[in-house]
Amino acid sequence: MGDPCRTTRHCADHGWCHRCDPALSALMSEINHLIQTTVADSEAWGHLYAEIARILHTGDPARMAAELAETRKTVQALNRRAQAAESLAERYSKAVRDWRVDEDGTYVPYESLKKIGKLAGVEILPHVRYMQRFENAQRAEEFLERIYGLLEYWNTLSAPFGPPQSWWWEERRAELSDVLAGRGSPGVQDSLRAQVRSALDEAGLSQTEAARRLGISTKHMSQMLTGRAVLTLMWAEKILALCGQRLEIRAVSGIPKEEEKA
Repeated sequence: MGDPCRTTRHCADHGWCHRCDPALSALMSEINHLIQTTVADSEAWGHLYAEIARILHTGDPARMAAELAETRKTVQALNRRAQAAESLAERYSKAVRDWRVDEDGTYVPYESLKKIGKLAGVEILPHVRYMQRFENAQRAEEFLERIYGLLEYWNTLSAPFGPPQSWWWEERRAELSDVLAGRGSPGVQDSLRAQVRSALDEAGLSQTEAARRLGISTKHMSQMLTGRAVLTLMWAEKILALCGQRLEIRAVSGIPKEEEKA
């Protein structure tokens, strides 16, 4: 290093300036920028600047300036990667927020699976038949939700006409309620669901585990066992088989007639 020129205030204070040591001046300009963008305490800027300049004053400023510029490029590239990773994580999080989690298990909509697969670069359920099956099931579930919503609204309405026609309105409403709840005969369906639930309890099987073994959603299993979906004899037989039981349907004679009950 040459002798300080002492022609500038900076040279008088620090022993160098852009005139007598232009290479160090260029390097410290870069360092000063980094200090002001990374150090929150502005009162510490001057001290850091002076200490770094003192250490570098006997080194090779040109080489250090080049290394510093390369380091800055590396940091910028890492920042861009970090931002991209945060964006990807947020999209994964958004897809997972569509899941429905309750005590019976986790329901994952097919659209959510497709989003996650796209983010991961993997085609979820690529076979067309399975894709159609999932999409049709999802549309059916959405349709049923709308039907139940209409039924709840209907139940808030009073008959639009008075007796004796109002009985027709009430009968139609009761019939629709039975159909949506899967009750061709209320007592029989309720009894069947109760027996299937009891069999699961006796076998120590949760609805979630039974649904997994049968390849259906936990939501559909819950709906069948609570009356929000039809529990067909086929599904009842499959669930009971998991519990080590079988379904029997028998015709029993000797049921008393109405006049005999009296």
